[in-house]
Amino acid sequence: MIPKQQIEAAKQANLPEVLQFLGKEIVFSGGNFQSKNHDSLKFFRQNGVWLYKWWSRNGEVGDGIQYLMRHCRMSFPEAVAALSGSPITQRKTHADNKRHISQPHNWKTPKWQTESEKLIQFSRSCLFG
Repeated sequence: MIPKQQIEAAKQANLPEVLQFLGKEIVFSGGNFQSKNHDSLKFFRQNGVWLYKWWSRNGEVGDGIQYLMRHCRMSFPEAVAALSGSPITQRKTHADNKRHISQPHNWKTPKWQTESEKLIQFSRSCLFG
């Protein structure tokens, strides 16, 4: 289980900055941020949490974690780690240690490796300046 504090930190992380680091073109417009390619996709901060609203997609709305999961093909733990800048620390149960499930090796693709390296560099720059 991902610690609640880490999830909250991810929700409060600067979503436009993370997206820019991941190669998305985000621009400041009218007091908020928006996608350069999709002007109906807006990013804004409300009560300390970064949210997005995509007007041309029936007003689809969510937080940064949901955006990364829906539109950047990240799992929940990957999205939380990307936004919080720290690795996910999950406790393993006895059942987890007993079973071995074969996972696909999609992470070995060059694109995934490039994107993950960008994310690591971004996290380090946030943590260490």
